[in-house]
Amino acid sequence: MEEQASKRVGFVEAFKLFWQNYFNFQGRSRRSEYWFWILWMLIFELVLGGIDGVLIATKIVESGSGLSVVLIFELITLIPLFALTTRRFHDTGRNIVVPAIYFVVWLISLLIQLFFQGQVNVVIDRIIDIIMIIFGIYILVVSFLQSDKGQNKYGSEPVGQGYRKPSHQ
Repeated sequence: MEEQASKRVGFVEAFKLFWQNYFNFQGRSRRSEYWFWILWMLIFELVLGGIDGVLIATKIVESGSGLSVVLIFELITLIPLFALTTRRFHDTGRNIVVPAIYFVVWLISLLIQLFFQGQVNVVIDRIIDIIMIIFGIYILVVSFLQSDKGQNKYGSEPVGQGYRKPSHQ
């Protein structure tokens, strides 16, 4: 058990791997790599949400303008989060269809928020919400699953590989 724990990606290592693998959709990612990055995102979004609050309170940014520091952060991290989720799905032997649909709908939602806030039909907005919830729950469930043991069609098992660099295939 102790040996297994020492093979996990740590909190700081997950941060480094996230940015090093910005465009890496190949291979597999451990649960620890995925969940530590989710924790990083939560921390960043709480801090950035506070900054947004200050910007709105000081009238630097108008409330309801659609522009926010959190939104900019989400746009910057959209591609590497999609890549990490893809590698997490690969780790469980799944393809990228569900993450791809989810991230396309998420991008559409972000763009609507940025450029068309308040101008989108409520029905379209609710459809987007339902798609995000259904696919989000599926992604959540898959992200908790154990890795496929040994080799699968996406590569070798990430447990025990140590600190890995992005592959350029």
